[in-house]
Amino acid sequence: MESTTRPGNGTPGRFTGCQVAALVGAVLFIAGTCVLLGLMVGGVTGYILGRSASQTARPPTQVPPSTWPPIAPPQPPPPVSPEERPYLGIRYMLLEEGARIEVVEPGSPAEEAGLEPGDVIAAVDGEPVGLEAQPLAALILSRHPGEVVRLTVERGEEMREVEVTLSRWSERRP
Repeated sequence: MESTTRPGNGTPGRFTGCQVAALVGAVLFIAGTCVLLGLMVGGVTGYILGRSASQTARPPTQVPPSTWPPIAPPQPPPPVSPEERPYLGIRYMLLEEGARIEVVEPGSPAEEAGLEPGDVIAAVDGEPVGLEAQPLAALILSRHPGEVVRLTVERGEEMREVEVTLSRWSERRP
């Protein structure tokens, strides 16, 4: 009986390490070549399809600059001199939940409205005051002298609404 031997070491039906490595290398080379060819063919095909689609699309509509609406630059608020800014007449400490009044200045709009040290201003015209909200000074300075503001005030356990007519800084009593 005759056995078939493979070239190499003479063992029937067995491959040598070099033969296995050559076979694996050939498979990897063919797979890599197929991947590269697929990428190139796919890329070229996509490029061609994209170019043909862009050539058949309508050109963008252009509006001549002369018909554009004018854009006005943002206008800063008119400068207010320190003498003309609104005046409430308190010194306070800003808290998370409001502004606690420390001092009410004599003859001030705050005194006329009945505010007292220890009161906590929680809101101005419904806008919350505090570290997590708006600072009291920003809300007051956004108003005008002579304007009536509604303060939400906490005194002890009681919440109440107080109307205060702001005066001018220049009209305060020293």
